[in-house]
Amino acid sequence: MFKYALKLNIRQLSRHKALMGIQVAGLVVGFTTLLLAAYYLSYETGFDKFHKEGDRLYRLLLVEEGDGAVVTSPNLYPALETVLEEEYPQLESVAKVMYSPGGGGILTSFTNDERQVLRDDINAISLAPDFFDIFSLPIRQGDISRLSEPFTAMISSTLAQEIYGHTDVVGKEFTDDDGHSYQIVGVFDPWEKQSHFSFELIKSYESIGARHGVDFHQNSWSWARMKFYIKLAAGVKEEKVSEALKTALSKFNPITSVGDSQYIQIQNVKDIYLYSDFNNNGWLQKANSRLLAVAVVAVIILIVSWVNAINISVALALEKIRAQGIQKTLGLSSTQLFLQRAIGHLFIHTIAVLMALTCFQLLKPWLNELAQIPSSFRFDFSTLSLLLLLWIMGLLMITLSSSMLVSRVSIGNALKDKLSQQVTSAGLVSKGLGTFQLIISLSFLLAVSVVWKQTRHLELTDRGIATDNILVVKGPRAFDYESFSERPDIIKAEWMNIPGVLKVASSYAIPGSHISTYGIRPVGQPEHSNLPIAEHQVDHNFLSLYGHGLLAGRFFSNDYPADDHGVVLTASATRLLFPELPFETVLGRKITSPEEEYQRTIIGIVADYHQLGPGEPYLPTAFVLDSESRGFYSIAYQTQDLSILEASIKSRFNELFKGNVYHSFYLSDYYDQLFARETQAIELLGLLTVVALILSVSGICSVLLLSLQHRLKELSIRKVLGASRTQLYAVVSKTHFWQLVLAVLLIVPVTYWYLSQWLNQYAVRIDISWLDILRPIVFTACLLLLAIYFTISKTLSANPSEVLNKE
Repeated sequence: MFKYALKLNIRQLSRHKALMGIQVAGLVVGFTTLLLAAYYLSYETGFDKFHKEGDRLYRLLLVEEGDGAVVTSPNLYPALETVLEEEYPQLESVAKVMYSPGGGGILTSFTNDERQVLRDDINAISLAPDFFDIFSLPIRQGDISRLSEPFTAMISSTLAQEIYGHTDVVGKEFTDDDGHSYQIVGVFDPWEKQSHFSFELIKSYESIGARHGVDFHQNSWSWARMKFYIKLAAGVKEEKVSEALKTALSKFNPITSVGDSQYIQIQNVKDIYLYSDFNNNGWLQKANSRLLAVAVVAVIILIVSWVNAINISVALALEKIRAQGIQKTLGLSSTQLFLQRAIGHLFIHTIAVLMALTCFQLLKPWLNELAQIPSSFRFDFSTLSLLLLLWIMGLLMITLSSSMLVSRVSIGNALKDKLSQQVTSAGLVSKGLGTFQLIISLSFLLAVSVVWKQTRHLELTDRGIATDNILVVKGPRAFDYESFSERPDIIKAEWMNIPGVLKVASSYAIPGSHISTYGIRPVGQPEHSNLPIAEHQVDHNFLSLYGHGLLAGRFFSNDYPADDHGVVLTASATRLLFPELPFETVLGRKITSPEEEYQRTIIGIVADYHQLGPGEPYLPTAFVLDSESRGFYSIAYQTQDLSILEASIKSRFNELFKGNVYHSFYLSDYYDQLFARETQAIELLGLLTVVALILSVSGICSVLLLSLQHRLKELSIRKVLGASRTQLYAVVSKTHFWQLVLAVLLIVPVTYWYLSQWLNQYAVRIDISWLDILRPIVFTACLLLLAIYFTISKTLSANPSEVLNKE
């Protein structure tokens, strides 16, 4: 049976190469797209799902509200740990950590058997042994209890191998740039799967207090720098803990950054990676909408490939129906005929899947690079099971669609080719599926048009500051601070002597990086009126180097020694603090932080700019003067030979700051990297959209071709009776025109609504015009008319008499 059915389908494949080619190609594209999308989504949604008892592991969030503003942050007060441990029996374990991601600037010195190794790119975390009551980490050597002692550390096996060439490193020491030495007391294996935070070095939490000689790391209610993780007691519900923790801060009254209301929320560790975009809510978060779009597009592409396969299988089933009528008279049962068809579709699907798997393997390195997925990542069992289920669904759907049509034909009608009812049914099915493909084409074209226009709009939006021709150098960590404080501008003066350098400025942050936010208010107002304003520490040259637009007052100047206690506000910060006052009258007023330790006089107001890119809201910012700031050096230049310029800059840096690692980058590249994930998603969605459009157009053409074959006799009669090609063209186009109208009415309102919601994520956004809606409709109509024209031209080239005689 299997062998016979296989032979029949191979013969049919050879007779209908074009149609079968479209069917196989469509299924290959659909399966390949599904595999790529599932691979991408499996990685993006798989963060922190490997932790034991992950459903009981949570991170705490601090939420501050006031005057319509809401600020959510994962940073909390160190003193909270004691409160949680003593007053909340619902919590089985509590641990606080301080996380320092690589690139944070901490310079660490290791000494191996051959040389000194300097590193400032290590992900480090400070924690106490109670961390291991929540998270499991494979320990190769050592004793985790030693992490209760100051200046002890554990190192990952990969970092140990990289620095020392082996992992037998317990007892060795390394030194941080603050001069303190740490003893390595253990070696751990890093997590093999993706997590929202990864680390290569563990430092004991007590080192924080020992380093500064204070105990604020344990009892402070103002230093909100710690991240808290909790493990719920067995059987405790998340909702009850969340409600109970809302009052945890009430009797301690920590100083707030916003208004006078703050409380704690909890967030499951499995949600942290995707749900930490606190400026957006729910499924419209940028990360979620990106993944949702990829998933929807991939499923639609698969469905479109199924639609093509169903259309072709129905047409071929009608062609074979007389032969199957003969088989019935010879004793074949309906079950055997169904199995015959199923074997044929299984054959086609198997070929398509094997080809799709090959395509997936070829494209996977490209996707790994695009989405920054480690090459070691593999599908999990649940994802593979889902893919297998979808494959079976497609196979059954395509097989049943043709079987349902054939099963309604009696043996007599099949032998006499009386199939008018079945042809009509097939035509209705084809029309419905053709309308569906038009809907897909329209929605995809509209989405691509709007997404591209929004992306282009963000690229062309003026950031409000200069970002071109600026080289950024990370500041030194290890140096003679006393000598530096006497002459903080020495490196700037050296660089200014290099031909091509126009200006040099220093700061603790740069455009594109995050700036710490503090509670700030006008002097004389109560603490509950604090407003969240970013404090940007800069030198005298920073504002002029970046071309900030001055609206009132002046920039910092060496001619005014009192500027050490001055502040320059952005327009949005000024409106927050003094909503009713003109900018000129704000000059000379004073602002203060919650503790009132620092009062600063407003000396200038600058225009708002996009610190984090045009897609983000303006960040209310207070620029304060710090002539010794050295986090980053910004160098404005004008030269043709960048290699010589950077070599000179690096040479002077290494001469003045020996024992440091030199890092530099161009600010325009840094800005681009900030939005790499958004760019990656847009590129991926763009590729999937092109694929979907190709499939939709090929599907429409195949449906049209099959429809014309069934109407060939009618069209030939019209031609004999004198109908011109234009009239025949109109007859055939009329049905597809109404399909297009129906598709427009069904999909345009839905797509318009969804895209409007998507655009609301951006601070700077386009408006969807009627032209944006009309353009995809006109394009689809033109594409459809061209397909009809070329298909009709080929079909009607046949001699009408030959067609009528054959019929």
